[in-house]
Amino acid sequence: RYPDERVHAEPGGGAQAKIVLETHDHTPDDPLEQEHIEAHGGTVEVDGCARIFRRGRDYPGLAMSRCFGDGTVAVDNIVTHTASIESFQREEGKEYFLLLASDGVWTHMESPKSLRPVQRWWSNKTRKAPDLNRAVTDLVADACRLWSNNGYYCDDITAMLVRLWPPG
Repeated sequence: RYPDERVHAEPGGGAQAKIVLETHDHTPDDPLEQEHIEAHGGTVEVDGCARIFRRGRDYPGLAMSRCFGDGTVAVDNIVTHTASIESFQREEGKEYFLLLASDGVWTHMESPKSLRPVQRWWSNKTRKAPDLNRAVTDLVADACRLWSNNGYYCDDITAMLVRLWPPG
């Protein structure tokens, strides 16, 4: 499975953290995404994973159907930068965080596993505040390890953790 960028929001609180919202992955083999790609002059080919090509060409071979800045397919809107917008109701007094990560994180890592480094560094009792930098560093290291377990290639791995203070 080769998902696109994924964002999910989770409440703080260490070991009690849980996923409260997870976005849908934008992959070329998703029926709605494939319909858009084909309507704008692209094709979807599956060889291990679904990839997008310009009709009649052997490029670009993207494994995501939405992205920023890929000029070879953005010109004709084959791949779109149109965002999916999700929302959730925050509970008063609860702290949340957003984890934004590239497909290099999600290719071999299921969302619940991404919680582990965050839980570890969020609830570290020796600190006055969560060590979000260390949590993200551990998450990226975990993703790199998973790639190495699946061969020598490692896709781009980017992650950002955003702390959302309790409302009010």
